[in-house]
Amino acid sequence: MSGSAGRGQEPFALWSRKPEWIEPMLPTPTEPRALGPDWAWEPELRGTRCLVWTGERGIQMRNARGESLAEAQPELRHLLDVAVRGDAILDGVITREALYLFDCLHYEGATLLPFPLAERKAVLRDAVWFCEAIRFTPSRSRPDTSDDAQAVGAAGAVAKRLGSSYASGRSSDWLSVASAQSHEFVIGGYTEAAGAPDAVGLLIGYYQDGRLRYAGRVSSAFDPASLVAVLPTLARLRRRTTPFGGAVPGGNRIQWVSPALVAQVGFAEWTPAGMPRLPRFIGLRHDREPDEVRRAAAR
Repeated sequence: MSGSAGRGQEPFALWSRKPEWIEPMLPTPTEPRALGPDWAWEPELRGTRCLVWTGERGIQMRNARGESLAEAQPELRHLLDVAVRGDAILDGVITREALYLFDCLHYEGATLLPFPLAERKAVLRDAVWFCEAIRFTPSRSRPDTSDDAQAVGAAGAVAKRLGSSYASGRSSDWLSVASAQSHEFVIGGYTEAAGAPDAVGLLIGYYQDGRLRYAGRVSSAFDPASLVAVLPTLARLRRRTTPFGGAVPGGNRIQWVSPALVAQVGFAEWTPAGMPRLPRFIGLRHDREPDEVRRAAAR
């Protein structure tokens, strides 16, 4: 019996023996980017991957390597014994707050692996009585950047293709997008490495107390070609003196520019020195005036 439906066909119930182990599906890391309406977003949770077997043999809980979690989670094991209706294999993550379940792989003698994500989640919702300690992970049409997502310990977001089946191992049908902040900065200079036209660095800053404060350099981009594409515009803005108020490291190798361009920059976090950590160029902001750029409150 085939393990998946053919292209263009609706999946059907595949009665099968309950497997002793299913290697979990894993997302492929990617840069932040726009995805179409055939994708759904879930928080990428910090915690321990947990696959749950229920049924006549009792509750079994295993991590991504297949090692038992039951002894380390006796209370959760007892709750699952009460909460799950029927014979099932479930997938989720144990965080500090709760077990977040996001998939159902097998239910009442039928494999759900070839079914689309939305249908597997519908079975999951019906198969479990959710409570404070066992929570359903909903899908959204866009990444969840709310305080609620931060409260459950989300490390970022996972985009899942709505029509995709469940496939063990790393898959391009699940995409992991790391959590990052984004901020606008004024470009006050740039550097180019001799013999390496793609090695462009932008010097960025924001206004504070009426002066342009230096906030570091950006030498990478979500789309590397977009960084190089800024050079012709910067060349027309060259000037001899720094627009920054204060010293800037490596000033003898910098080409200063008039502070007329605003860049959107993604980064991991603010450093204690008030600079973005691991900055990456996203693109120019043509809807913002440079003298409007101030540092937003850190989050």
